[in-house]
Amino acid sequence: MTRSLRALVLPVAMTLALGPLTAADATTRNPPGLVAAYGFEEGSGTTIVDSSGHGNHGTTAGAQWVDGPFGKALRLGNHSPQLAQVVVPHSPSMRLTTGMTLETWIRPTTPADLYAFVRDEPSSSYFISVTSMDDPYMMPRTWAGLFDEYLGGPHAPLNVWTHVALTYGDRLLRLYFNGQLVGEQATIADQITAADAPLLLGTLFDPEQLTSPPWLLDEVRVYNQALTAEQVQADMRRAVSGAVFAGPPPTSPTLSGTGGQGRATLSWTAAQDVLGALYQVHRSTTAGFTPSPATLVTTVNALNHVDTEPAPGTTYYKVVAVDAVGHATPSNTITVAVTPITSALVAAYGMNQTSGTTVTDASGKSHHGTAVVPITSAPGKYGNALSSPANSSNYIRVPDHADLDLTTAVTLEYWSKLPPGWARTWVNKSSTNTQKCCYRLGWSQLSSGASASSRVDIHPEWNVSVQLDNRDARVPADQWHHVAHTFDRGVARLYVDGNLVDRFDDYSPWTRIEVSTAPLEMYTEQGGLLDEVRVYNIALSQAQIRHNMTVPVG
Repeated sequence: MTRSLRALVLPVAMTLALGPLTAADATTRNPPGLVAAYGFEEGSGTTIVDSSGHGNHGTTAGAQWVDGPFGKALRLGNHSPQLAQVVVPHSPSMRLTTGMTLETWIRPTTPADLYAFVRDEPSSSYFISVTSMDDPYMMPRTWAGLFDEYLGGPHAPLNVWTHVALTYGDRLLRLYFNGQLVGEQATIADQITAADAPLLLGTLFDPEQLTSPPWLLDEVRVYNQALTAEQVQADMRRAVSGAVFAGPPPTSPTLSGTGGQGRATLSWTAAQDVLGALYQVHRSTTAGFTPSPATLVTTVNALNHVDTEPAPGTTYYKVVAVDAVGHATPSNTITVAVTPITSALVAAYGMNQTSGTTVTDASGKSHHGTAVVPITSAPGKYGNALSSPANSSNYIRVPDHADLDLTTAVTLEYWSKLPPGWARTWVNKSSTNTQKCCYRLGWSQLSSGASASSRVDIHPEWNVSVQLDNRDARVPADQWHHVAHTFDRGVARLYVDGNLVDRFDDYSPWTRIEVSTAPLEMYTEQGGLLDEVRVYNIALSQAQIRHNMTVPVG
């Protein structure tokens, strides 16, 4: 499916750990397309020097030079008898049409609307406007033809340096806070309306309003093309003039947390930092661990996080405060006891019956099943297993129940062992008369080896289903293998022996699983063995699936 429009307004949740700034970072050559660059290192006077080489120098009156994230910065706004701003006369190099990038460091000092880039109205070509109000909005905008195209993002925190960037290219606007994408919007027109107005730095959107609260601005760059996220991040760590950030690293946050079923709830104190800190959450099963990319869970712009992916057991956590140039300070280490997930378990079958036709549900939900062929003793992965004759089949049928009509998320998992030749096992909930399938997980054996397949139906009107398999990577026959399938928020995953073998997320706009009144059925054919079936109403993480592999049902 091809999407022509995508709009995101997200909290700043980041997964990138930037290394510390080095002298090499400060002097690396800028990406191509730079048409204006202002480091504000003059210290006095009325001229603002353009370091791009295009001669787009500006003038200012009333601005004050202060310490910035890299060398000097400008204090703009009404801190003096006149409105302090920078005016850059129009030039052909500043007439951006098919692509652009605007970047700056900003530091609001009072709660108000603040503006970093403005083209004179009514012919604005492009601008970034930034607010520090508690009712957050952000309106970076390009004018394209007769349409004003804009998207929103988070507000900028007070008294903290924040890097903001807006890119436009290929009919797509992207907004970045501290190097991370926080908004994306397709545009109607394919170019920016050209204007011959000057570029104004540090002024209000309304040209008739002559007041502006004081605020700080540094490291302004203008490109005539859209930079990539990596290029924006590189600019964020590099000064226009070559100056190196010399400020202190963040202070250490204090971490606390509690455990629960398949989760850890964490909170921490705010780190003090002049650039503003983000927080990396790290998890390990080893006491005294050192945070690394392998232990990183996520990065957030908040003072709390709920980790829903740890395996049951003793888990250790650290939070690392990271500023915009990569300085990092870890918190204390805490120990959290994570317990097995039982509330989301809707059916579980250990297959430990050795006779009769009743199969007991160990989840506590009493979704007991009935085998069509009397059960016989067969060695399972743990205890007994459901078996079938060599040339026939057997299956267990569990009556439909609201617990089993999963609509938003599912995990299916079980152990299976198949003899050489043709055989298979599967678990599914489907309407056989319409061929519709709510959810299904299968394990099949051919002469070339065994493989897994899964399916979940998510759009009954259009008959859309997500189907996964690992048929191009079959595994040896006559061995126990664990298979698992998860689906949540449009993302499907297939695991074999705890390893992710297939994933699909192109159907993320459709997240509801089709409901069927059919029974839940567990099949085995041609001598296959089926054991340790679990059904959850959530998508387990890989770590949680691997934990289940080591623990029998019940």
